[in-house]
Amino acid sequence: MVQDVANISRMSLTTGYRGALEYIFVVESEADPAAPVIRELIAVEAEKTAASERSKSGANLRLVVAGSSQTCSQKIFSMMAGIHTMAVGPLAFS
Repeated sequence: MVQDVANISRMSLTTGYRGALEYIFVVESEADPAAPVIRELIAVEAEKTAASERSKSGANLRLVVAGSSQTCSQKIFSMMAGIHTMAVGPLAFS
C-alpha cells in the first residue's frame, strides 16, 4: 500500500499546468506508514523545483498531521485540517 501511495502521488504531480499549485497530504498521525513516503516525495519534488524554471510558480507540497478526530469521521476531520493550512483558491479533493 505504501508503494501505491508513492506511485499515485507521483502521477498526480505530473501536470502541464504552469500556474501555482498546492498539494496538501494529510495523515492522522506521524505513525501513518504513508508519512515517510510523503516526506520523501516532498523532498524529491523540492529538489526538482529548485533546479527548474518553475521554482517561482511550481507546486507547493506539504504534509499535515491532523490528529485523531473526536467529533466527526476521520476523513472529514483530515480534510478540514488540510483546508485550514491551504492558500486561498480553488479546491479539489481526492
